[in-house]
Amino acid sequence: MPAGKTNKDKDKDKAKADSKKKPSMKDILAKRAAKGGKGKKKKWSKTKTKEKLNNAVFWTKPLWDKVTKDVVAKESYITPSVISDKLKINVSLARAAIQELLKEEKISSYNNELHSRWGLFVKSEKFKKELESKPVEQTKDKKEKKSKK
Repeated sequence: MPAGKTNKDKDKDKAKADSKKKPSMKDILAKRAAKGGKGKKKKWSKTKTKEKLNNAVFWTKPLWDKVTKDVVAKESYITPSVISDKLKINVSLARAAIQELLKEEKISSYNNELHSRWGLFVKSEKFKKELESKPVEQTKDKKEKKSKK
């Protein structure tokens, strides 16, 4: 068997090459003109977007009452993000609430360590005593109401 290509094989290769002819610059420009401009833009994959929260930006009396009754009284650890999530308020308002609660001595810093950014707070001993005394009175009132009926 001969090592090189035969004339028949060479003719077949030429026929393939002619059919796969590279387009000239004129052909490329003609195709672009027919498309009418640059063509289609690349479609980027759409990423999931997080819903914007419509948090409150002002304190109202009911909101402030919720801070003391729902958040401080029920949560074991208090951070600005916890207050913000529970009450649907801005974190800046939550930080202001923490400063006010510190002044009122309803909360105290965890392990007596204060940090300007990452504040972790717990109920103060004074506030815990207030909570312990209040529910006893409320439960007596509820029992009295039930017995009257």
